[in-house]
Order: sequence, then structure tokens, then C-alpha cells
Amino acid sequence: MGFKVGLYSSAGQFSTATMGKGKDKVKEVKNPGSSGYEDLDANLFVNTFEIDYLAYGKGTFNAGEKVQSALNRYATMSYALTDAVTKNKNAKAVYFSVEDYMPDWINWAP
Repeated sequence: MGFKVGLYSSAGQFSTATMGKGKDKVKEVKNPGSSGYEDLDANLFVNTFEIDYLAYGKGTFNAGEKVQSALNRYATMSYALTDAVTKNKNAKAVYFSVEDYMPDWINWAP
């Protein structure tokens, strides 16, 4: 059957999107990220939206935040999704995709 519903969220306080490029750049849009709300978001995504796929980006972090903190946030969402799927006997597995431009990602990505 394939994927039915996919979403994007971020491990930061905000996810950012730029409308247009170069001289045609219109504005930067900030949407709330999942930082600090991983369990709540995972339950919403799995139990309400019934997603098949979550693309998870780095998003924006506080100034001075270390890369390790970003890696921990990816793991936090991974565990939250696993927990949400495990607790709902009718839930299906969620494909969790993280951005790959983080340093040394090949050594820690599941």
C-alpha cells in the first residue's frame, strides 16, 4: 500500500522555511519545532494523525548549543515515536528520517 501520511518536524525550537531564493526571497517563516514536546508530538503524530513517515530536521537551536545536544534530540524523538507506537496496539510503524548533514552522522544514525 505504501505511505499514506507524512509530516515534517524539527528537533529545534523552530523549523524554518524560506519562501523563494536569492533576490526573489520573500521571507523566512518560523514554525514551532518539537524541542521539549517530543512525547506530546509523537503521540499526536501516531495516534491522531496516524502518520507513516516523519522527516525530522535540525531546526533552530539556542545560541551556543552543541552538536551533541542535537543528536540527543534526534534520539529523544526516536524513543518517543517507538513508545507511542508500542502503547497503541493499532498503530503502525513510523519511518523516521533525520537530516544527514549533522557531523559524523553515519556513526550514530539508526
